[in-house]
Amino acid sequence: MALGDDLAAALPGLQAEAESMMRTPCTVHRASTVTTGPRGEDVEVPGDLVYEGGCELKSEQVQVLTEESASSTVTVQRLTVKLPVSSGPYRVGDVVEVGARRLRITGLHRQTFQTAQRLPVEELVQ
Repeated sequence: MALGDDLAAALPGLQAEAESMMRTPCTVHRASTVTTGPRGEDVEVPGDLVYEGGCELKSEQVQVLTEESASSTVTVQRLTVKLPVSSGPYRVGDVVEVGARRLRITGLHRQTFQTAQRLPVEELVQ
């Protein structure tokens, strides 16, 4: 039996193991839109719910950058949210809510023998 066959046979168990680590409650919605209300005001319309359940938020890398123009130090942190393989489908721009944090999906994840969807996200300022 070839290694690819062994991996394919083991994949459901590996996916279940990855999902067992996704213990942080989160929701994923399509990006909200803004429309005009009856008095001409802007009204935010929440996007459709895509996923509600467990996820895992992970810091991938921390880099400290110094901006010379402002003479200040800015910390840039790469974050990834892990979601079940069977969830979604997701789109770039979807919003992930983890507690009080709001994150925007900035890329998608496709991989052979995938055990989880590892989506790069950026923090939204509230």
